[in-house]
Amino acid sequence: MIMSLTSDQITICNLALGEIGEYEITATNTSEKQYKLCERFYSEVVEQVISEHPWNEAKTRTVVMQDTTAPLFGYVYRFSAPSDCIETGVLRIGDGDGDWSHWEVENGYILTDRAQTPLSYSADKVYVAGQYITYESVTYLVDTGFTASGTFSTDATSYLTSQGGDYMVLYVEYLFVPDISDWSASLKNVITQRLAQKIITPITNNPKYKLALINEQQTITLPAARSSDAREGRPRKLFKSRWWKSRYGP
Repeated sequence: MIMSLTSDQITICNLALGEIGEYEITATNTSEKQYKLCERFYSEVVEQVISEHPWNEAKTRTVVMQDTTAPLFGYVYRFSAPSDCIETGVLRIGDGDGDWSHWEVENGYILTDRAQTPLSYSADKVYVAGQYITYESVTYLVDTGFTASGTFSTDATSYLTSQGGDYMVLYVEYLFVPDISDWSASLKNVITQRLAQKIITPITNNPKYKLALINEQQTITLPAARSSDAREGRPRKLFKSRWWKSRYGP
């Protein structure tokens, strides 16, 4: 449950309420049943919908550094999942030259047998914020993008933060909750309908209305949204973890 709804979130909630013929809510009528129901289910619905499909606007990439504690058994490396990664949101790991299939997410960590060596520091090379580089067996996080001057001590003071050891890194593509302003019309429509499904029975006391909304989304809205999303690029096949395959199949 979220503490309060932002103005953008209230807009989404009002679209959901409009789906079921209910009046709109505002930031001042927080005691109303409609507001409380939207507040209760909003975050749950958003993460649920995003986790069910690799929406283009909800995908991003980052580099994470090796955790100092290795897995007790079964894998060589452990990495903290990105802080804004939603549950079951890791899509793939690897550098793009052959993504890796032997991994899984466990209690907020990505476990794997493979990892990458950080980029080496080199004069005139361009580094981007969020990358990791290595110099004299020490790993550094790039805080601000820069072009290496060739004098490491000078660049380190201005652009880098020492991580205190020699670590491996992992390239991760994952799902997060983007700002509402970045949602496509398709994603917004699916989330709106899903929220309507959650609140319609407590409001109307008639479960038949919910079944009608579910049927509309499964047969019309969701297939159309996924088809529209798929037209934006040609992503390579996603390699899922062993956990994902055991739960959802190949």
